[in-house]
Amino acid sequence: MHQISYFNILIYGAVISLVRNSLSCYFSGIGRTKVVMVATLGALVVNVVLDYVLIFGKFGLPAMGIEGAAIATLCGSAVAVVIFLMAYLSRYNRAVFAVGRSWRLDWGVMRKLVWFGLPAGVEMLLNFMAFSAMIMLFHSRGMVVGTASTIMFNWDLVTFIPLLGIEIAVTSLVGRYMGAGQPALAQRSAISAIFIGIGFTMVVFVFFVFFPNLLVELFRPNTPDATFDQSIPLAVGMIRLASLYVLSEAVMVALVGALRGAGDTHFTMILSVSAHWLFVPVLYVMFNLLDMSALMGWLALVIIFLLFCVALIWRFRSGKWKKIKVVA
Repeated sequence: MHQISYFNILIYGAVISLVRNSLSCYFSGIGRTKVVMVATLGALVVNVVLDYVLIFGKFGLPAMGIEGAAIATLCGSAVAVVIFLMAYLSRYNRAVFAVGRSWRLDWGVMRKLVWFGLPAGVEMLLNFMAFSAMIMLFHSRGMVVGTASTIMFNWDLVTFIPLLGIEIAVTSLVGRYMGAGQPALAQRSAISAIFIGIGFTMVVFVFFVFFPNLLVELFRPNTPDATFDQSIPLAVGMIRLASLYVLSEAVMVALVGALRGAGDTHFTMILSVSAHWLFVPVLYVMFNLLDMSALMGWLALVIIFLLFCVALIWRFRSGKWKKIKVVA
């Protein structure tokens, strides 16, 4: 019931999310990523403050619980949209990009947006579905496995989010350099991003290999929990296995960003969706037909992820992305 209440409120903000995402992509595309950062931080601050006020009923307001959390999220997104619009309609932006003349439907531009943008949207939708299916398969193995896999996936998400910033930057730079007819600079941008990402993932690697117990203990509940205690060895093993691919994550985000920035969105969609949906039947067979352990299932996912990274390297080195014309 809580999920339904939360969703029923968030659905009213679908248009807000659409506008926010569109403007975020616009500013990333023109290289003004600081605007994106300010808007995101503004949304975060408003969300956190209103979460405290609305969920727990502070300053004379009633305690709204999960409904308050949903309203706080909508308000945070609305603040981000306001910040984006202020920057979009600013005198500088109107002068440089002729914003006033852009309020018309251009079918040529629309066709390109659909052709190059639709694969990325479909990719995200299908990958989220596959990811949800993977989580459910792990949780089907019981509470202990479910707890361990939740801890692992949370740390995986936390370490991956900073790399998304690198991906966005590479997409922006490669798009601009390819549009300017400078594929060599586009390639250098991708290589530089790989080295930056490796610097970050080296820190993650150290924590995953040498301090997995510390990472797991951060999730320990306030009250004694036998299920959590039983899940510790499995969660530690999963985190250590994840160290096998954390360095390759830096390569992956840089190459995905480069390929998308160059307009190679159809290949990245096919490859990414295929890899994610390969996870699902592999896990199903390992868990339900071969009755293998959750640790072996996680190892299989790590191996598939590494193969996915190898395929990206092959595509990037082939140079086919340099021949795509996004802007004629």
